[in-house]
Amino acid sequence: IPPGGLGCPFVGSAFMLGNSKDYGNGGFYRKQSKALGEKLGGVVPKIWKYYFMGKSMAVVSGGGTFQKVLGMEFDGALSSSGAELLDKGLMPLKSLLFEVDKQRHLYLRRLVGSALTAAAVSAAAPTLQTAAEEQVTRILAQNGRKIKFSQICTDYTLDLAWRQILGLQFSSEEEVSIFEKNVATWIEGILSLRVLFRVAVKSSPGYFARDKVISKIEERIDQLLENGPDNKSTLSGMVFAMDDEDNDNNASSKKKKMTNKRLSRKEIIDNALILIFAGSETSASILTNAMMFLGLHPTVWKKLVEEQKQLQQLHGDDTLTTQILDVSSAPFLDAVLKETLRMRTLIGGIPRKALTDIEVDGVTIPRGFLVDPSLLLTHEEDPSTKLPNAEHLDAIKGFHPERWLSNDNNNSEYKEPSSDWYVPYGSGPRYCLGRNLAQAEMKIFLATMARKIDFPRLDMIPD
Repeated sequence: IPPGGLGCPFVGSAFMLGNSKDYGNGGFYRKQSKALGEKLGGVVPKIWKYYFMGKSMAVVSGGGTFQKVLGMEFDGALSSSGAELLDKGLMPLKSLLFEVDKQRHLYLRRLVGSALTAAAVSAAAPTLQTAAEEQVTRILAQNGRKIKFSQICTDYTLDLAWRQILGLQFSSEEEVSIFEKNVATWIEGILSLRVLFRVAVKSSPGYFARDKVISKIEERIDQLLENGPDNKSTLSGMVFAMDDEDNDNNASSKKKKMTNKRLSRKEIIDNALILIFAGSETSASILTNAMMFLGLHPTVWKKLVEEQKQLQQLHGDDTLTTQILDVSSAPFLDAVLKETLRMRTLIGGIPRKALTDIEVDGVTIPRGFLVDPSLLLTHEEDPSTKLPNAEHLDAIKGFHPERWLSNDNNNSEYKEPSSDWYVPYGSGPRYCLGRNLAQAEMKIFLATMARKIDFPRLDMIPD
């Protein structure tokens, strides 16, 4: 495997310290792959290695390659390394994100997924809209003063954590503030150096904050078990989800018994925590980037506003549903979100571990290596969209939602990504289970902003 920078002795490459303002920790991957490409005559390798904390890491990217490697999981070649890497930290390990047994993982996906179906998300739309409109109220209350949109987006996703994912009810703004602060402190603590190096984890702020969040989840579970499902929150869906499939593939069909299994209390709590963790930080980051792009491109903002005005005229009120904001009804909104996800990807995900030597595209990833999938590099090297000097990812030169509109695509110089190079929600058995909810919450937020606020003027735009 072509090596990237090997970094310091013993420690290796400090990829967490290689953040860039534009790409977060993706800045490390871009810098390393670019340097390798220059050494290899301008061809950026799809697979290369670096070292971190005594671990050999194989970075994987590129259309076909990315999917092929992640598709190997659960077939004896690849497994999640999350439990090994994050054991005794602050991540909930009894969740589908870390499950390494294939049948158990399928079981968890079925039960947790039953609370995240398109129908379940559609029913959540009023809650998502209420949360978005409360952020609009906060913005308008500033009376023209500067707004830090990253905080608006973070507050919105944290709001959804207690409203939609958990279905909590608070009696005061102070209670809301305390809960959201605990969530933020826990998430911040997960990758803190203190927790990563396992230094007095149980006395860390993140540990205490997580315990307080868990206590709220347990309190809500008890309420649901006593009063029945609320038919609204994701937590309620998980508490009452039942699985009537038999996981024993060796049993004959005549002998199979339907057991109506349910998630254990620990599994409900850990998967609720994972949904909060995965949904809060990532969605807030994407929405912040989307608002930045829209602020830098007033023409795009104007088109988004016009589309929402047409929908308001057609439907007669401000009610937002997943059907109204579907790609067939709101294609430009869909294009704006897709373009944002193309240019600024979500996190790469939990590294996998090679259980045996893996051969991919003529390269052997040795047994014991951790496999680090990179969505960002896959999007960057897409031959359909790639431009010199990475202009296709540049916030000003690269943002062109029209590339996603089928009517405009043939006439546009900006082409739609190749399907196997566009992987915003990952690939393989761990493809993002919360995609439906993430799409809905982001579309409803952007639609609400377009309907309710004036063009966002950015300080970075020259007069």
